Amino acid sequence: MESYEERITSLEKTVENKCDEDKVKQIVCEEIKSCNEEMVKIMVKEEVSKIEAPITEEGCDEDKVKAIITEEISKIQKPDNKGDSDSTNNEIDKAAKNITRKETVTNVLEEINERKSRENNLIIFGIPEIDEESKEVRENTDKERLNELFKDCKIQLDKENLKTIKRLGKFNREKLNRPILVKLPSAEPKITLFRNIHYIKTNPKYAKVGVSNDLTQAEREQEKRLWDQAKKQTEEEISGDYHFRVRGPPWARKVVRLKKLDS
Repeated sequence: MESYEERITSLEKTVENKCDEDKVKQIVCEEIKSCNEEMVKIMVKEEVSKIEAPITEEGCDEDKVKAIITEEISKIQKPDNKGDSDSTNNEIDKAAKNITRKETVTNVLEEINERKSRENNLIIFGIPEIDEESKEVRENTDKERLNELFKDCKIQLDKENLKTIKRLGKFNREKLNRPILVKLPSAEPKITLFRNIHYIKTNPKYAKVGVSNDLTQAEREQEKRLWDQAKKQTEEEISGDYHFRVRGPPWARKVVRLKKLDS
Protein backbone atom coordinates (compact mmCIF):
# COMPACT_ATOMS: atom_id res chain seq x y z
CA MET A 1 0.00 0.00 0.00
CA GLU A 2 2.89 2.35 0.81
CA SER A 3 4.41 1.77 -2.63
CA TYR A 4 1.05 2.57 -4.22
CA GLU A 5 0.81 5.86 -2.28
CA GLU A 6 4.42 6.69 -3.20
CA ARG A 7 3.61 6.17 -6.88
CA ILE A 8 0.63 8.51 -6.63
CA THR A 9 2.76 11.20 -4.93
CA SER A 10 5.45 10.76 -7.57
CA LEU A 11 2.84 10.99 -10.30
CA GLU A 12 1.42 14.24 -8.89
CA LYS A 13 4.89 15.83 -8.71
CA THR A 14 5.76 14.69 -12.22
CA VAL A 15 2.52 16.05 -13.67
CA GLU A 16 3.10 19.39 -11.94
CA ASN A 17 6.51 19.70 -13.64
CA LYS A 18 5.35 18.63 -17.12
CA CYS A 19 3.58 21.01 -19.47
CA ASP A 20 3.58 18.75 -22.50
CA GLU A 21 0.08 17.24 -22.88
CA ASP A 22 1.23 14.04 -24.61
CA LYS A 23 3.85 13.40 -21.93
CA VAL A 24 1.27 13.90 -19.17
CA LYS A 25 -1.10 11.45 -20.88
CA GLN A 26 1.69 8.89 -21.19
CA ILE A 27 2.59 9.17 -17.49
CA VAL A 28 -1.05 8.91 -16.42
CA CYS A 29 -1.66 5.86 -18.61
CA GLU A 30 1.42 4.05 -17.31
CA GLU A 31 0.45 4.63 -13.69
CA ILE A 32 -3.19 3.67 -14.24
CA LYS A 33 -2.18 0.39 -15.90
CA SER A 34 -0.14 -0.50 -12.82
CA CYS A 35 -3.31 -0.43 -10.68
CA ASN A 36 -4.20 -4.03 -11.46
CA GLU A 37 -5.88 -6.90 -9.63
CA GLU A 38 -2.73 -7.63 -7.62
CA MET A 39 -2.94 -4.17 -6.04
CA VAL A 40 -6.52 -4.87 -5.04
CA LYS A 41 -5.45 -8.14 -3.38
CA ILE A 42 -2.76 -6.31 -1.40
CA MET A 43 -5.29 -3.69 -0.31
CA VAL A 44 -7.64 -6.41 0.90
CA LYS A 45 -4.92 -8.07 2.97
CA GLU A 46 -3.83 -4.80 4.56
CA GLU A 47 -7.37 -3.65 5.30
CA VAL A 48 -8.32 -6.99 6.84
CA SER A 49 -5.43 -6.68 9.28
CA LYS A 50 -6.88 -3.39 10.51
CA ILE A 51 -10.28 -4.75 11.53
CA GLU A 52 -10.97 -3.54 15.05
CA ALA A 53 -13.29 -6.35 16.04
CA PRO A 54 -11.44 -9.68 15.72
CA ILE A 55 -13.17 -12.18 13.51
CA THR A 56 -13.05 -15.33 15.57
CA GLU A 57 -13.70 -18.81 14.27
CA GLU A 58 -16.78 -19.07 16.46
CA GLY A 59 -18.21 -15.65 15.67
CA CYS A 60 -17.49 -15.27 11.96
CA ASP A 61 -16.37 -18.48 10.30
CA GLU A 62 -14.92 -18.93 6.82
CA ASP A 63 -18.29 -19.53 5.14
CA LYS A 64 -19.71 -16.35 6.68
CA VAL A 65 -16.79 -14.21 5.48
CA LYS A 66 -16.94 -15.78 2.01
CA ALA A 67 -20.66 -15.07 1.78
CA ILE A 68 -20.22 -11.42 2.74
CA ILE A 69 -17.33 -10.85 0.35
CA THR A 70 -19.10 -12.68 -2.50
CA GLU A 71 -22.20 -10.58 -1.93
CA GLU A 72 -20.21 -7.33 -2.12
CA ILE A 73 -17.88 -8.29 -4.98
CA SER A 74 -20.86 -9.45 -7.08
CA LYS A 75 -22.01 -5.82 -7.18
CA ILE A 76 -18.87 -4.79 -9.06
CA GLN A 77 -18.74 -5.08 -12.86
CA LYS A 78 -15.54 -6.74 -13.99
CA PRO A 79 -13.25 -4.55 -16.11
CA ASP A 80 -13.29 -5.00 -19.87
CA ASN A 81 -10.03 -6.65 -20.89
CA LYS A 82 -10.66 -6.57 -24.66
CA GLY A 83 -7.44 -5.09 -25.96
CA ASP A 84 -5.42 -2.09 -24.91
CA SER A 85 -7.05 1.21 -25.83
CA ASP A 86 -4.87 4.28 -26.31
CA SER A 87 -7.73 6.45 -25.14
CA THR A 88 -6.92 8.26 -21.89
CA ASN A 89 -10.64 8.31 -21.08
CA ASN A 90 -10.78 4.52 -21.19
CA GLU A 91 -7.81 4.29 -18.85
CA ILE A 92 -9.43 6.73 -16.44
CA ASP A 93 -12.56 4.56 -16.50
CA LYS A 94 -10.42 1.59 -15.50
CA ALA A 95 -8.89 3.61 -12.68
CA ALA A 96 -12.37 4.53 -11.48
CA LYS A 97 -13.23 0.83 -11.33
CA ASN A 98 -10.15 0.20 -9.18
CA ILE A 99 -11.26 2.96 -6.82
CA THR A 100 -14.68 1.31 -6.67
CA ARG A 101 -12.99 -1.96 -5.70
CA LYS A 102 -11.21 -0.20 -2.84
CA GLU A 103 -14.53 1.20 -1.64
CA THR A 104 -15.99 -2.30 -1.89
CA VAL A 105 -13.24 -3.69 0.34
CA THR A 106 -14.12 -1.05 2.94
CA ASN A 107 -17.83 -1.88 2.64
CA VAL A 108 -17.10 -5.58 3.12
CA LEU A 109 -15.10 -4.94 6.28
CA GLU A 110 -17.74 -2.60 7.69
CA GLU A 111 -20.43 -5.20 6.99
CA ILE A 112 -18.38 -7.93 8.70
CA ASN A 113 -17.89 -5.75 11.77
CA GLU A 114 -21.57 -4.86 11.93
CA ARG A 115 -22.63 -8.50 11.66
CA LYS A 116 -20.06 -9.38 14.32
CA SER A 117 -21.54 -6.77 16.69
CA ARG A 118 -25.04 -8.23 16.18
CA GLU A 119 -24.26 -11.95 16.36
CA ASN A 120 -25.53 -12.38 19.95
CA ASN A 121 -28.66 -10.29 19.37
CA LEU A 122 -32.28 -11.27 18.85
CA ILE A 123 -35.37 -9.38 17.72
CA ILE A 124 -38.56 -10.62 19.39
CA PHE A 125 -41.97 -9.61 18.04
CA GLY A 126 -45.46 -9.88 19.48
CA ILE A 127 -44.83 -9.51 23.23
CA PRO A 128 -47.40 -6.99 24.53
CA GLU A 129 -46.08 -3.82 26.13
CA ILE A 130 -47.60 -2.51 29.37
CA ASP A 131 -49.19 0.95 29.44
CA GLU A 132 -46.83 2.47 31.99
CA GLU A 133 -45.16 5.89 31.93
CA SER A 134 -42.05 4.68 33.78
CA LYS A 135 -39.45 3.29 31.38
CA GLU A 136 -37.83 1.30 34.21
CA VAL A 137 -41.10 -0.43 35.07
CA ARG A 138 -41.71 -1.27 31.40
CA GLU A 139 -38.20 -2.71 31.01
CA ASN A 140 -38.48 -4.84 34.16
CA THR A 141 -41.80 -6.22 32.94
CA ASP A 142 -40.27 -7.02 29.54
CA LYS A 143 -37.36 -8.81 31.24
CA GLU A 144 -39.77 -10.95 33.27
CA ARG A 145 -41.75 -11.90 30.16
CA LEU A 146 -38.61 -12.66 28.19
CA ASN A 147 -37.25 -14.73 31.05
CA GLU A 148 -40.48 -16.72 30.99
CA LEU A 149 -40.16 -17.23 27.25
CA PHE A 150 -36.59 -18.52 27.63
CA LYS A 151 -37.68 -20.91 30.40
CA ASP A 152 -40.48 -22.25 28.20
CA CYS A 153 -37.79 -22.94 25.59
CA LYS A 154 -35.78 -24.90 28.19
CA ILE A 155 -33.14 -22.18 28.54
CA GLN A 156 -31.90 -21.16 31.98
CA LEU A 157 -31.06 -17.48 31.80
CA ASP A 158 -31.02 -15.02 34.70
CA LYS A 159 -32.47 -11.57 34.16
CA GLU A 160 -29.00 -10.17 34.84
CA ASN A 161 -27.71 -12.06 31.80
CA LEU A 162 -30.09 -10.20 29.53
CA LYS A 163 -27.38 -7.71 28.66
CA THR A 164 -29.68 -5.20 26.97
CA ILE A 165 -33.45 -5.04 26.56
CA LYS A 166 -34.72 -2.31 24.29
CA ARG A 167 -38.05 -1.66 22.62
CA LEU A 168 -37.49 -0.39 19.08
CA GLY A 169 -39.21 2.86 18.18
CA LYS A 170 -40.93 5.52 20.28
CA PHE A 171 -43.26 4.65 23.16
CA ASN A 172 -46.85 5.04 21.96
CA ARG A 173 -49.85 4.17 24.13
CA GLU A 174 -51.91 3.51 21.01
CA LYS A 175 -49.42 0.93 19.71
CA LEU A 176 -48.16 -1.11 22.66
CA ASN A 177 -46.52 -3.83 20.60
CA ARG A 178 -43.05 -2.62 19.63
CA PRO A 179 -40.44 -5.31 18.80
CA ILE A 180 -37.78 -5.95 21.45
CA LEU A 181 -34.04 -5.95 20.78
CA VAL A 182 -32.36 -8.46 23.10
CA LYS A 183 -28.57 -8.51 23.54
CA LEU A 184 -27.37 -11.78 25.05
CA PRO A 185 -23.99 -12.41 26.76
CA SER A 186 -23.05 -15.05 24.18
CA ALA A 187 -24.38 -16.86 21.13
CA GLU A 188 -25.11 -20.08 23.07
CA PRO A 189 -28.58 -19.19 24.46
CA LYS A 190 -29.53 -17.77 21.07
CA ILE A 191 -28.56 -20.99 19.29
CA THR A 192 -30.49 -23.03 21.87
CA LEU A 193 -33.55 -20.82 21.42
CA PHE A 194 -33.65 -21.41 17.67
CA ARG A 195 -33.06 -25.11 18.24
CA ASN A 196 -36.05 -25.20 20.62
CA ILE A 197 -38.23 -22.78 18.65
CA HIS A 198 -40.94 -25.44 18.35
CA TYR A 199 -41.76 -24.83 22.03
CA ILE A 200 -42.85 -21.32 21.03
CA LYS A 201 -44.66 -22.30 17.85
CA THR A 202 -46.73 -24.99 19.57
CA ASN A 203 -47.61 -22.94 22.67
CA PRO A 204 -50.89 -20.96 22.34
CA LYS A 205 -49.45 -18.38 24.75
CA TYR A 206 -46.94 -17.40 22.05
CA ALA A 207 -49.30 -17.53 19.08
CA LYS A 208 -48.40 -13.98 18.08
CA VAL A 209 -44.73 -14.14 19.07
CA GLY A 210 -41.95 -14.32 16.50
CA VAL A 211 -38.17 -14.48 16.86
CA SER A 212 -35.54 -13.42 14.36
CA ASN A 213 -31.86 -12.54 14.11
CA ASP A 214 -30.79 -8.91 14.39
CA LEU A 215 -30.02 -8.35 10.71
CA THR A 216 -28.01 -5.60 9.07
CA GLN A 217 -29.57 -3.48 6.32
CA ALA A 218 -27.81 -5.58 3.67
CA GLU A 219 -29.09 -8.80 5.24
CA ARG A 220 -32.65 -7.46 5.43
CA GLU A 221 -32.56 -6.54 1.75
CA GLN A 222 -31.22 -9.97 0.85
CA GLU A 223 -33.87 -11.63 3.05
CA LYS A 224 -36.62 -9.75 1.24
CA ARG A 225 -35.25 -10.78 -2.15
CA LEU A 226 -35.15 -14.43 -1.08
CA TRP A 227 -38.71 -14.39 0.27
CA ASP A 228 -39.95 -12.70 -2.92
CA GLN A 229 -38.23 -15.47 -4.88
CA ALA A 230 -39.75 -18.15 -2.63
CA LYS A 231 -43.23 -16.67 -3.06
CA LYS A 232 -42.84 -16.57 -6.84
CA GLN A 233 -41.61 -20.18 -7.01
CA THR A 234 -44.51 -21.32 -4.81
CA GLU A 235 -47.00 -19.62 -7.14
CA GLU A 236 -45.36 -21.27 -10.15
CA GLU A 237 -45.25 -24.74 -8.54
CA ILE A 238 -47.51 -26.86 -10.76
CA SER A 239 -48.24 -29.97 -8.67
CA GLY A 240 -49.38 -28.06 -5.58
CA ASP A 241 -47.55 -30.57 -3.38
CA TYR A 242 -44.66 -28.27 -2.50
CA HIS A 243 -44.02 -24.77 -1.28
CA PHE A 244 -40.81 -22.76 -1.06
CA ARG A 245 -39.35 -21.25 2.09
CA VAL A 246 -36.15 -19.45 3.13
CA ARG A 247 -33.91 -21.45 5.43
CA GLY A 248 -30.34 -21.49 6.75
CA PRO A 249 -28.09 -19.43 9.05
CA PRO A 250 -27.88 -15.64 8.51
CA TRP A 251 -24.70 -15.90 6.41
CA ALA A 252 -26.00 -18.71 4.17
CA ARG A 253 -29.74 -18.17 3.66
CA LYS A 254 -31.30 -19.86 0.64
CA VAL A 255 -34.64 -20.83 -0.88
CA VAL A 256 -35.57 -24.49 -0.35
CA ARG A 257 -38.45 -26.62 -1.58
CA LEU A 258 -40.54 -28.29 1.13
CA LYS A 259 -43.33 -30.82 0.82
CA LYS A 260 -46.63 -29.53 2.13
CA LEU A 261 -47.91 -31.27 5.24
CA ASP A 262 -51.27 -33.01 4.94
CA SER A 263 -53.98 -30.92 6.55
